[in-house]
Amino acid sequence: MTLESIGGALLLGLAVGPTCLIGIGAFYVPLLLSEERRELAGAFRFFIRFSLGRLLGYLAVGAIVGLLVELSREMLNELAWLPAVGELLAGTLMLAFGILKNFPRLSICKKLREKEQNPPAAFVVGLATGLSLCPPFVAAILGAGATGGLLSAVIFFLAFFFGTTVWFIPLTFTGLLSRYAQMRRFADILVLISGVIFIGLGLFHLLSGTAF
Repeated sequence: MTLESIGGALLLGLAVGPTCLIGIGAFYVPLLLSEERRELAGAFRFFIRFSLGRLLGYLAVGAIVGLLVELSREMLNELAWLPAVGELLAGTLMLAFGILKNFPRLSICKKLREKEQNPPAAFVVGLATGLSLCPPFVAAILGAGATGGLLSAVIFFLAFFFGTTVWFIPLTFTGLLSRYAQMRRFADILVLISGVIFIGLGLFHLLSGTAF
């Protein structure tokens, strides 16, 4: 894979980053604001965990695309279910996290809280969104497929990831708003709403076959 191809993947990520924020931001912001973070360090720790999850998801898709390209370009159609599964997984996790936050008196929520450990929501939801909810993701898949090999496709998605991640850095500063109880409460409700919406989208895309 040439440096020109890597640069193209990076520029693609930078170009479509704002569009990715529309979809992924629906998960990122509510989760970021649902826990109190009085310092930027806490917000950026969340950013790192979320980004690591997205990175793992991107690399997994890159590996699958590259492998399918090496086997047969026609087999790329087998990936049509992947974004729908990502939507279902992320939506389910958001809904579960929202129930935990909004209904702490439920018996199952009490049991989870007794462990005094929050679920790894940032990383796991980041992984699910990396599979992927971003509308321009199909462009990245086509671009990775055009590279012609497994390693090249993985490198393509790695560059694409860094290009899109740049746009999440300024968004992370909103984490300071989580110091206000009213904002955290609003974010908890948004977590529930996001979960329900994306479960619905995932089911629609999976059943209709319109993920791509």
